[in-house]
Amino acid sequence: MSNIHAPTEEKGEDTKERFYAELQQIQEKVPKHGLLIIIGDYNAKIGRERVYQTAIRNHTLHETANRNWELMCEYAIANDMVTASTFFQHKNIHKGTWISPDTLTLNRIDHVLVSNNKKQMMQDVRTLRGPNCDSDHFLAKVIVKQKLITTQKEIAKKLRWDNSNLQSPEKLRAYNKRLNERLENQNQEDMENVEQNWQNIKAAILEAAKEIIQMQPSTAYREWWDEECRKAIEEKNIPRKKCLQRRTRATQEEYKKKTCSNENL
Repeated sequence: MSNIHAPTEEKGEDTKERFYAELQQIQEKVPKHGLLIIIGDYNAKIGRERVYQTAIRNHTLHETANRNWELMCEYAIANDMVTASTFFQHKNIHKGTWISPDTLTLNRIDHVLVSNNKKQMMQDVRTLRGPNCDSDHFLAKVIVKQKLITTQKEIAKKLRWDNSNLQSPEKLRAYNKRLNERLENQNQEDMENVEQNWQNIKAAILEAAKEIIQMQPSTAYREWWDEECRKAIEEKNIPRKKCLQRRTRATQEEYKKKTCSNENL
């Protein structure tokens, strides 16, 4: 998967052509058999014109297209790709990905290109208005269904022992006693087999350690996340939801004020 940011509509043709030439160079390094997805801000408004129908489907937001759309579609057709963001029917509010500074215009300029022979893997593409990204772009959600190749080899988990028990003489004595008992009960025939003997010793060590030393309790590592962060995000999302539901000068000012106050924390 690649993420891109194409030049805006007012940029010169040379800049746009250079961008797609560099993107082509990168794409040529990707194996042909792999799943290729290019997602990002193409600054392209896809219209309902019948031109380039091989690269798009019917579920677009705009009636007419811009020049960036032509360049994007030409690139898609040249590389046998399609625009997955036009495959799925949604309400317009779930199609738009960018809102203008005047908060009056909703555009769909972020898109998802996928290899034509892999398009059946795309399950859905839509925007989410709920997540607060502090951006004039909405978060895009892409669902891909792909069958992964599984192997029988298990990935070993890192064992984290309770360090406090390792520093306790009483616990260490109990560990040594339990380990000796486990080793004394080994089968004599297994001890003559080097590989089997090692497996028995390894199992005895782990069994005694899990019983006496024990494991550290699993805790999520979120050093930066605390109650103050949670409360700040919650207070910020309340005016944002009001702004999305009813965009007025008052709701925008309330959201802007809360955003500025949180940045000063």
